[in-house]
Amino acid sequence: NASRANFRDITDFIGWYTKQSNKMLGISMNDYYNQYLAYHEGHSGWKKKSFKSKEWLMQVAKNVELNANKYKKQLKQCEDQLNKKGLFGIF
Repeated sequence: NASRANFRDITDFIGWYTKQSNKMLGISMNDYYNQYLAYHEGHSGWKKKSFKSKEWLMQVAKNVELNANKYKKQLKQCEDQLNKKGLFGIF
C-alpha cells in the first residue's frame, strides 16, 4: 500500500532500489550518477548501457550527481557545526 504522495514511502523505495542496484549491479551507494541511470533505465537497461544513446539523460544524471554532492557537503557542514556547538548551541 505504498503511495507516491507519501514521503516516507518514497524514501523507503529509493533506499530499497539503491540497495538492489548495489547488490545486483555493484553500483556503489554513493555513485549517484550510475544509481540515477539504473533507476531511470531499469537494471537490465543499465546493464545494456541503453543510456549511452541518450545524451540528455547522461546530463540529467550528472546534474543529479552534482546536487547530491552539494547536499552531502551541506549536511556534513551542519553536522560539524552541531558537533562543535552541541545541540543547537544549548549544550
